[in-house]
Amino acid sequence: MTVALIEVGGHENIFGPTSLGVQSLKNVLIANRIETHCLSTEDPAVLLAPTSRGVAGFVSRHSERLRDIVGISCTSKYLPHAIFLARAVRSGSGGFVILGGAGPTSAAREIIESFPFIDAVCVGEGEATLLEIVEKQRVLPGDLPSVAGLAIRGGSNDAVFTRPRPLIEDLDRLPVACNSRVIRNGESGELELLIQLNASRGCPGNCSFCANKVMWGHSTRAMSSVSLCRFLAEMTSRHPGHVPKVFFSDDTFVFPRARIASFARASRDHGLSVRWTAFARVADLDRSVIDLMGQSGCETITLGIEHTVSSITGLINKPSRRSRIQDTVHRCIGAGIVVRINLIWGWPTETCEDFRRLIEYAFELRRLGALVERISKLVVYPRTPLHARVRDSLRLDAHQTRLISSRLAEAGEIVLQRPDAFPNYLFQGFDVEHDEKVDHVTRSGLCLDSSENIRFQGC
Repeated sequence: MTVALIEVGGHENIFGPTSLGVQSLKNVLIANRIETHCLSTEDPAVLLAPTSRGVAGFVSRHSERLRDIVGISCTSKYLPHAIFLARAVRSGSGGFVILGGAGPTSAAREIIESFPFIDAVCVGEGEATLLEIVEKQRVLPGDLPSVAGLAIRGGSNDAVFTRPRPLIEDLDRLPVACNSRVIRNGESGELELLIQLNASRGCPGNCSFCANKVMWGHSTRAMSSVSLCRFLAEMTSRHPGHVPKVFFSDDTFVFPRARIASFARASRDHGLSVRWTAFARVADLDRSVIDLMGQSGCETITLGIEHTVSSITGLINKPSRRSRIQDTVHRCIGAGIVVRINLIWGWPTETCEDFRRLIEYAFELRRLGALVERISKLVVYPRTPLHARVRDSLRLDAHQTRLISSRLAEAGEIVLQRPDAFPNYLFQGFDVEHDEKVDHVTRSGLCLDSSENIRFQGC
């Protein structure tokens, strides 16, 4: 019994084409002595503009590895590509096809009911679920209803959800999933060891637009700082003379606040000297936490501010005082930490005046020394509170149909077949005064990219 794991969309990761989620699945399967192959879909004919010929060639090249269990993972952005590939896998190899990751989890019902070539969708965490599927396929093929954490097809082709899979509470039990590579710094000439990993799962926040709650639930779980620093010490010992840089992909690395203190202690105990980058919430950063971050090697912190207008931050469910944000930026910069800011435009009820204030605030943050490189266009993800609010304002008009067909090539038919499963590809009828906002971008000396993200550099 072999398992092929395919990451769709990994080309966007600077560390390699395999996500940390797929790395974790691979590690668990290999630890249980299951033959596992990770396949890349970097070929443009498979990924960027999928064609039947391109995916058929991919399936043909890897046919021996696709004959048993095929797990395809993706985010919502690449869900049409993953479904298009799944159809080719079933047609070309006949393997058991299961989709997983944030994208399939959010649209599990629609996938099962609309695409019969997909056998199951893993809902949420996949390590224990995939391991159990392998054992069932060995002993009793087809006994999917007894496997927790799945969406499967019932007798009338309706989606049936098996019992929920309990979350993995002790992340120290899992083999650490990471990506790493060595580069030479162009300015200093130093050899750098870049390490990407997740040290936790979940976020204490409840932002209305975030899809991660659908994936991870409402709990927050983390590796122990001792296990984390032991792993980093082992990694750095293999590369003497290299400057280690760690990129934590956690939704937030500094929650709870005691976590950063334990990480700082464990770093000292293990003799670690690493530079690290992470995401954080303003609500979790006070003077003591920021001091500990600087002392333990924090080089860059990314803060999700999203917006500055109170009516919008209330909608997001992420209120934050401007004075608190500015104080946090000042303290981080004072501790030698680079601050990156994430902002988002295009919210429901956002007027052109609200938008103008957001642009002004972005410039203000830049004057304070924070890095604001873009303001992202809002994306609506399925099963989020925001999606429930704006569902009736999302539609597939003629312009959006042409755009989907142009960008997704043949995979566009997947979206057109079941558009309600892909709200991130639909026209946002709630975006009021859109043309006026775009005009304001131009007058401000900024520009929009093809996804309507506002760029402050490289226009």
